[in-house]
Amino acid sequence: MKMFGLLGKLVKLAKKEPCGEEVSHRLQKVRLWLELQRGGKSSHEAARLLHVSRATLYRWARRLKEQGLEGLRPKSSTPPSPAAAAVEPPVSLGRVPLAQGAAPVGQTQNHGGASTGGHSL
Repeated sequence: MKMFGLLGKLVKLAKKEPCGEEVSHRLQKVRLWLELQRGGKSSHEAARLLHVSRATLYRWARRLKEQGLEGLRPKSSTPPSPAAAAVEPPVSLGRVPLAQGAAPVGQTQNHGGASTGGHSL
C-alpha cells in the first residue's frame, strides 16, 4: 500500500487536532503496522505482533486513506433502537378478580379425591 506519505501527514494532523482516544489508538496501530512492514515483516506477522487481525488493519488503512481521521472513528454494528416515542408503554390490567371457585396461581383445588400433591395425573 502506498500510504507512507499520507500516513505521515495524518499523524501530524492528529497531533494538532484532538481526534479521540479510539481514533488515536487505531492510528497508532496502523502506523506501527506500516512501519513493521517497511522493516521487512509480513503484514500477517505484523498484525499478529499488534494483536489485531490483518483484515481489521487493512480496513482501518483503507478508511484512513479514503476518509482521513474520520474513517477511524468506531462504527456501531448494532442497528439503531426505535425512537422512545415510538415505543408504547405496556398496558396495565390492574387486579383481575378470580373466577368463582378458581384457585390462586400455584395452588390446586382438591375435590375430595386422593391428594396428588398439586400435580395432575
